[in-house]
Amino acid sequence: AEAIKDGVVAPEETGRCLNIIIRESQRLKKLVEDIIYLSKIESFEEQYEFLPVDVEEIVREAVETLESVAKGRNVAIELSSAEEARASADGEKIMRVFVNVIGNALRHAASRVFVEVRKEEGGVCVAVEDDGPGFSKQDLDRLFERFYRGSGEGSGLGMTIAKAIVERHGGSIKAEN
Repeated sequence: AEAIKDGVVAPEETGRCLNIIIRESQRLKKLVEDIIYLSKIESFEEQYEFLPVDVEEIVREAVETLESVAKGRNVAIELSSAEEARASADGEKIMRVFVNVIGNALRHAASRVFVEVRKEEGGVCVAVEDDGPGFSKQDLDRLFERFYRGSGEGSGLGMTIAKAIVERHGGSIKAEN
């Protein structure tokens, strides 16, 4: 922005530079929003509305939300659900968990992400698997740490947010190769 203001950037390069500024501004805005959101859910300021929900339907909506990202990366998302999987949850927050986790799998998949929703004793399990190279030992140990990005993209907050939401629901989240 300063280079454009000072006239250092050639006129034909101005559009490209402005696109970079816009893209980075949007990235920083999302980062700030994620930090604020994480701060709220960790400090119990964020209110949860636990209602009976169909977890499979929420997962299906998350998959639909990410469909264009998957197509852009040439990755197929497969969803499997054997039976109705209902739980008491805050649907909006659980949706964010699935978008974060499935989106993370999409970034690392070679060609396929498989999502399975199954009813288990005492609750519902959602398993997300991709055919990517897997986690390094360091990435696996630190995946849920705030701001840890590993070798990937993003802010390093998505998986931290997912973990905080799942734990507020009385559940657990883990990652493995």
